[in-house]
Amino acid sequence: MRTNTIDHAATQFRVLSEDQIQRLYLAALEILESTGTRIHEDETMSLLTDAGATRDGDIVRIPAGLVKDMLASVPPRIAVGNREGQRTMILESHRIYYGTGSDCPFIFDAETGERRRFVKTDIEDAARVVDACPNLDFLMSLGLMSEVPTYSYDRHQAAAMMRNTVKPLVLTSMSRQGLSDIIDMYCLLRGDRDALAATRDLWCISNRHRRWCTPRRRWRSCCSPPSGAFPRSTRPARWAAPRRRSRSPG
Repeated sequence: MRTNTIDHAATQFRVLSEDQIQRLYLAALEILESTGTRIHEDETMSLLTDAGATRDGDIVRIPAGLVKDMLASVPPRIAVGNREGQRTMILESHRIYYGTGSDCPFIFDAETGERRRFVKTDIEDAARVVDACPNLDFLMSLGLMSEVPTYSYDRHQAAAMMRNTVKPLVLTSMSRQGLSDIIDMYCLLRGDRDALAATRDLWCISNRHRRWCTPRRRWRSCCSPPSGAFPRSTRPARWAAPRRRSRSPG
């Protein structure tokens, strides 16, 4: 009889032992509880102190018990779907997914070799390539659209991505209003907010506050009330969004 065995079905690489990981974790708890961390945002400060952290000026000390309670509330897995409602990414241990990166200001033109700024057609081309490639699982914004005003580029960029792929999207926004408009546009494509929340196929980062927002998490605090003020070139009524994944990049 053999007990307490572990079978490996794939090649394993590991730097730290379980004991070393535990020591790092306990050291992090000690730093948060005794040294603390500096917080510059009032809302974050209020959330922490209301939950039981102590405040000294802009320094917050977080009890180890509070950290453990929060970690215990984290789900072991998150299912992410595409715009067709299919669950395409299961975020959990030992699963790896690939997609594009975020917000590059420049690109090397594939035809001329010229280094130039990203434009709308580059965003659209990248989205079509990602949509056509089975080994790419999600689309992040990739480039900063240069031919539109800075304050509204996030809406134009999001619209270009939404038109050309049904895969899960990771988007950036410049403001609460920008984030609200992006979510409103996407909800029009999905039909309603409940459908979007069920599949979590849209993930947003607000550059102003650097916080992740998903349909089920912090919509009210991340977004101001919908205003319907879409950029003229991205009004949803004019969209021709893809319905199938069998698109070619051409």
